[in-house]
Order: sequence, then C-alpha cells, then structure tokens
Amino acid sequence: MNGEEPGEAIVWDFAAGTVRHTLEAPKLQWMLAVHPDGRTFAGAGNDGVIRIWDVASGKLLKKL
Repeated sequence: MNGEEPGEAIVWDFAAGTVRHTLEAPKLQWMLAVHPDGRTFAGAGNDGVIRIWDVASGKLLKKL
C-alpha cells in the first residue's frame, strides 16, 4: 500500500449500532468525508492517496 503500514477504515451504521464494512486503508488516515448524497465517501492519509468508496457495498471505486 505505497509503503504505508496497513490498517482499516470502519463504516458504521449509527442508527443500528452495527459495522457495515471494514475497508483496507493505510493505518494513518487523517481525513474522511462523506458526499452529501450519502452514497460515497473519501479518505486521505499519509500515503498521499485519496480513496473513494461506495458506502452501500464498501467497494473501492477510485484512487487519486
């Protein structure tokens, strides 16, 4: 993962109090943002890569 220590990003369903997805991501993620439509979210970390995921499936859509 670009030389960064592996880690994970956890997507919670706060209403149900359950984990929806556990996603592979660098350990040092310092920014997460959810799109206003609630369908995608992005994370960025010390590896310099922005990752965009689909909220419903947990699928990684794109790396920038």
